[in-house]
Amino acid sequence: MRAISSARFRLSRSTGFGIILFLLFTAPIAVHAASSPDLTIFFSSDTRGMIRRCGCTDGQLGGLSARASYIKSHRNNETLVLDAGDTFFDGLDDPKDRKAFYSLKASVLMKAMKISGYDAILPGEYDLEFGLGLLKNNARVAGDRLICANLYTASGPAFQGSMIKKIGRLTVGITGVIDDKFPYGTFPSIFKRFRVENSLEAARRQVRTLREKAGIVVLLAHLSVSDQKKFAAESGADVVIFGDDGGILKKPLRYGNTLVVKGFYEGKLIGRLDLWLGHGNKKIKSYKYKAVRLGEGIPPDPDVEELLAEYRQMLKKERFAFTDMTGLKGYFAGPDKCKKCHARSFHNWSSTKHARAFSALVKTGDQYDPECLPCHVTGYGYPTGYGDRAKGGRADLKNVTCENCHGAGGLHYNYERPGNYLDPYNVPPVHVKEKVCTGCHDDYRSPNFDFKKYEQMGGAHRGNNGP
Repeated sequence: MRAISSARFRLSRSTGFGIILFLLFTAPIAVHAASSPDLTIFFSSDTRGMIRRCGCTDGQLGGLSARASYIKSHRNNETLVLDAGDTFFDGLDDPKDRKAFYSLKASVLMKAMKISGYDAILPGEYDLEFGLGLLKNNARVAGDRLICANLYTASGPAFQGSMIKKIGRLTVGITGVIDDKFPYGTFPSIFKRFRVENSLEAARRQVRTLREKAGIVVLLAHLSVSDQKKFAAESGADVVIFGDDGGILKKPLRYGNTLVVKGFYEGKLIGRLDLWLGHGNKKIKSYKYKAVRLGEGIPPDPDVEELLAEYRQMLKKERFAFTDMTGLKGYFAGPDKCKKCHARSFHNWSSTKHARAFSALVKTGDQYDPECLPCHVTGYGYPTGYGDRAKGGRADLKNVTCENCHGAGGLHYNYERPGNYLDPYNVPPVHVKEKVCTGCHDDYRSPNFDFKKYEQMGGAHRGNNGP
């Protein structure tokens, strides 16, 4: 330290003054401070309708219950909870006959966010799939927490553009913008009813207005921009929370006096940003950041668990059933018919978890969930597949049977019966391709699934060690 100080002392007065100016205008915001933070922001985005962790395998992350539990146990009077969009649905172009189901699911998500204490939620483009009316109805249930500064209908702004929150002794301004590259050509016609103002212009206008009343301004930005540095710096906000990005930041980015963070896909993590303020609580002096993994060690939240129990009862009452006529050749025979010619394979399969897949849903009460059933029964959604008998379905196709992986075998079975010939065009494939497995064993449901390793160990026919 003495050598450094001595070297500094030997600098000329003009050079030393220049270095001081350089440090004043480029010194980074300190990473952390020792005292309690002045403001803590919990943030999320892109939940994409993931209500709970699947439970199919160990090591899964996410779920509304774990998120609520973490927020409740760590929040205090200096806490904000924010979301940067795409909360309710996992995509676009869902058939309209599913609107009733997704409406119910969206209401559950919104109520859970109210239980968790969310202060503001920015809608993403996916959230608008079934129209503005559905979204606003659910928002009212949760206390009108939705904001968006640049989305307009023919009658005016779709949502409030900003809000002011008193957080302890602080006054915090919150605003949000959606991507102005909108509507996209592949999106449903519903988006033609909206007009979207330039994202940066709307953000700058709102931030300037909020500065008159708030010390700190937070911007929610559900958009993908090629130059995040430029957008964040020119917005004028103190904190920018990006959604619709997909990347995971190990630490916040700093552009000028602005900190940038990002949300996380499918609700697997939640971000935490602790801020220490200076200059009359109008500037970030230092910060601490953490991406919290919502793992199985986090206890469930009793209020959200009660909400999910009500949701399961509604699913039981409604018995939603979605029909998918695409991609099916022939019809399903059922495992008992497969067994007649493939006794050894049937015996090995009988000892696997695939053969008990439906009971896993019964254990958790999810046997009526149309999003869980496709991976726990055979042929869900097809006319000859699993379903309610009253609606023409077959209750005997519970579990993940032969035909879930090898394809419908009704024609194959009938052609092999005595007196018939084997139709080469209706023989289900013996070798199962990886995409058949990863349709269910994806990163969300089976984060540790390794197809090659699984195949080497015998796949679905490896007896008691089966999946």
